[in-house]
Amino acid sequence: MAVIKEDNGDAPGGVATQYSLELGDVFEGTFTPGEYDTDWVRVELIAGTIYDFSLSGYPVSYLYLLNADGDYVLSAPRLIFNPEVSGVYYIEARPDDHPEAPGNYTLSIAQNRIPVGTYDEVADYLAEGHWGQRFYFNVPAGGAITVDI
Repeated sequence: MAVIKEDNGDAPGGVATQYSLELGDVFEGTFTPGEYDTDWVRVELIAGTIYDFSLSGYPVSYLYLLNADGDYVLSAPRLIFNPEVSGVYYIEARPDDHPEAPGNYTLSIAQNRIPVGTYDEVADYLAEGHWGQRFYFNVPAGGAITVDI
């Protein structure tokens, strides 16, 4: 696994960033103290490949996925994304709790391999596996849960 360290404590926000990640890479960054700092990293994604982006280290941080023009596609603390179009994208790391506080973070990219499961296994995952605790769906008698897979 390659480790890319942030140069001079800052990866600039924007499409001009000099940092990039490939599958299996890890980016170690720092949010600049005393200012609202966002860091952008370039990624080239292939349509049909499921990518798993995760951010750890800095409390309450979010990842934003942007297209080649820098327009937002989606955001979450952890992103799982299957692009319909191959090309350049950007991952933006952003502190959302105390944006002026300094902090270190680690951004990683891996291929997400979704296991094939039976209907019962999928139902169990939806009820217990995803949230880490038992989750109940309020479905009326005779009702159904529709899932688009």
